[in-house]
Amino acid sequence: MNIPTNTFSNWKTRDQLNEKPIIAFCVQRDIDLNFIFTGEKMKTMTVQEPPESYNNDLLVQTLMKNVKLLEDRLARSEETLNRAREMEEKLMDAQRELLKVQAELLDSQKKLRAALDTISELKKKKAA
Repeated sequence: MNIPTNTFSNWKTRDQLNEKPIIAFCVQRDIDLNFIFTGEKMKTMTVQEPPESYNNDLLVQTLMKNVKLLEDRLARSEETLNRAREMEEKLMDAQRELLKVQAELLDSQKKLRAALDTISELKKKKAA
């Protein structure tokens, strides 16, 4: 397909697959796009029409199916992104709460030290 391996790998990793060269490659070689994009096994069909008409019809049908699949994937991705944003907001709220608790803990530690120092001073005075 004249696509460098690392480019294809990056597309997969980033979930940013560029379908155009894949579609062109498959159409040139009469490869079932549905199989390529969905993993469904190729279906054998008896062609009654001239091959070009058949390929165009199959291409249109396959592209329409794949558009639907991509729209579904996009919708799921948007839902996942929204959930991630909600989780990020909750995490930020939790971090703010943790900072408040840490500040309260430091304040309590200072008060405890002051109380212990006072007790120590009182013991010294009492012993003297």
